[in-house]
Amino acid sequence: MRKVAVIVLLILFISPGCLNRKAEVTETTNGPQECLTSNLTLALACYISQDWSLLTNLSVKFKNESLEWTIWNILKWEEENFRYDDFKNSSIILRPSEFLKIRKGVCTDYTVLTAGILLALNVTPVYVLIIHFSETPTLHSAVAVEVGNYTFILDQKLPPRDLGSYLEGFAYNGKTITFAEVYLLNTPGNVSYVGIWGVDKFRENDYTPTYYDAFKLSREIAKIFRRKTGLFPREELRVTIPQGFLERKVWVFRFKMLKISYNPLFLQQYATMLAETIMEDSEVSKDLQTYKAFWTYAYWEGDDLVVKLFLAK
Repeated sequence: MRKVAVIVLLILFISPGCLNRKAEVTETTNGPQECLTSNLTLALACYISQDWSLLTNLSVKFKNESLEWTIWNILKWEEENFRYDDFKNSSIILRPSEFLKIRKGVCTDYTVLTAGILLALNVTPVYVLIIHFSETPTLHSAVAVEVGNYTFILDQKLPPRDLGSYLEGFAYNGKTITFAEVYLLNTPGNVSYVGIWGVDKFRENDYTPTYYDAFKLSREIAKIFRRKTGLFPREELRVTIPQGFLERKVWVFRFKMLKISYNPLFLQQYATMLAETIMEDSEVSKDLQTYKAFWTYAYWEGDDLVVKLFLAK
């Protein structure tokens, strides 16, 4: 028996702040429908309407019967196609059309684009949060949508996080959310103020993963493995080499901090991400060509998810 350990890090992504209201500027050109602004609510009202045709065409690639997959696909696309601009030298928020050209921006640029795509997909209500911290006057912005009984924040990269996970993620990285100003979008050009979401609102909208969640992830990952590799699932590989096989190999993957963000409403999406991450490992990929049977087992260890892949030939 040979055992190989691989550590995979999924670092909890926390966006830097990008909003400074002292620097807000608004310019109007070619009439009231054409504007440039550093004011987020004005940008939401103006830019989405201006680029509505572009956003409608763009949104087609994300359309899915499942709202969970739609949300996941938007964040995956943003993570793969855009980068955070740490050196942006202008407070003017980018129109979606401009953001799509230069492929880099700050939180407000991501917020307008994400909100516009969701509206084009008829996902409503769309919330925009302007987030305040105790440590800094610099604010942050992100988009939120309702899925089931939870409100999830979409913030530039996977995964979507419920409000409690979002609060905890910032705290883990040394930033304390004090409250969020919340705005509502139901149609292009229509932005209304909802009110303040305090820390209690974030805390009450939080899911705590259980042992059973890890078990369900194990089973879902196994289904994906069987479908994508053609290998035969053998549960007894967890403890022994099955009859008819000569060799057993174990790969161990650790997904850091996954317990903080996990919510079972996105079970299929997480399982797919985890399975693909494991299968795309170069050494595992080689093994999948020669081994004939497999099993997967996942469990929580602190805030990490550990996934064991058992192989036999």
